[in-house]
Amino acid sequence: MTTKRINIDELKTGMFIAELDVSWIKSPFFRHKRLISKIDDIKLLKKAGVKNVLIDLDKGIDFQQTDSSSVDSSSVDSVRTDRVAEKKTKSTIDKSPIVDVEPEVIPVILPSVASPSAPVSIQKEMKAATSIKNEVVNAVNTLNRQVEKGGAICVDAMSPIIDKTIESLQRNDQALLTLLHQSRRDGKLAAHTFGVFTISMLLAEELKLSDPDTEALALAAMLHDSGWSKLPSNLFAKGKKYSSAESKLVAQHIPILEKILGDTEAVSDTSRLIIHQHHELGDGSGYPQKLILKDINPLSRILTICDVYDELVHGIGESPGMVAANAVSKIYRSGKNGLFDEAMTAVLAKSMGVYPLGSGVLLNSGEKGVVIETNRDDPLAPVVKIHYDRTGQVMPNPKIIHLGCQSGDVVLSIDTVIDPHDSKVDPAGVLHLSGGT
Repeated sequence: MTTKRINIDELKTGMFIAELDVSWIKSPFFRHKRLISKIDDIKLLKKAGVKNVLIDLDKGIDFQQTDSSSVDSSSVDSVRTDRVAEKKTKSTIDKSPIVDVEPEVIPVILPSVASPSAPVSIQKEMKAATSIKNEVVNAVNTLNRQVEKGGAICVDAMSPIIDKTIESLQRNDQALLTLLHQSRRDGKLAAHTFGVFTISMLLAEELKLSDPDTEALALAAMLHDSGWSKLPSNLFAKGKKYSSAESKLVAQHIPILEKILGDTEAVSDTSRLIIHQHHELGDGSGYPQKLILKDINPLSRILTICDVYDELVHGIGESPGMVAANAVSKIYRSGKNGLFDEAMTAVLAKSMGVYPLGSGVLLNSGEKGVVIETNRDDPLAPVVKIHYDRTGQVMPNPKIIHLGCQSGDVVLSIDTVIDPHDSKVDPAGVLHLSGGT
């Protein structure tokens, strides 16, 4: 990234702001990083007390391309055209061909173009991803305490996390997804929020959502389950079907949050709508309004499948929990049957891969291991960390195999998906502890 720090008086339309010199609380915008497309944006920044800004010359024009009183309209149009090209509308979702793979019906999304190599390795990105997870969990815990007390809530702490998360996903999305798939013991509400938020931002990137839509979805993902703070905690991860009375109680987590949000200006109408509808289902069986798919906001449809995925994988609500690959498959099939937005479920399957991070797998050699990195160019050939040899013995030094980069006569491949939480499959308890790392 090529940057330059300039005085606020030198800021012009067509420039892309990478950093402001005021706190997030004082900023007039939900996200600091943004293309300046109109003079009013500059006026708002000055009013907020901004003196200096850092501009990104790779995403916008340099101040040397302008004079003190005007902007070359062709330069601005060029920047706008580039940004529009980057931010495709929701109607241009990639509907790549899908192939079913046994033993579980798991969709394979074949990329239309080869995915570019990640800018950094998963190992290098893990430190930043861990920091982001801690920030999300801390922010959500603070928010949930505010909700539990019933007082006014403050969402300012969430703003800087959005940009950090998107940047991490762009560098290497495997790091945050690894953390998302790790086993959870304590703090399940905040951890669930982190998972839903991460997947939501991943899909926002895949779908090339506009900045306003990304911001609205991000805030909704952060807030969506905060109403649970005032409900019995044992219901959050019950793991079996709710009684009629319990279902009615659980459904109250939405109106509880909406009442506390009140007229909080920091939460947009779009974010409120996403939250209100995130349990609606395409066949009209959801709540609170029993809407059918065509009446559900597209951003709500995204949050719904992100929420359901994390619930299925980690055993939240009525779900007893299941392996990630089967969760992807179940959501995809439900999309085909009209329960979810089919196009959105295809994007989820493409993003997670046939064998999502943390999936336990049995190789054709009889060895057992865990997927620690997916392969977007060859979804059937991820990177696997092998813990059990072909005789079923635990390997003192697990080996890592890149299934897509093999040579020689013996080529290893995945035979089937296994459950790393099953003691019969993993008697030494090393697969689920691997956590994808």
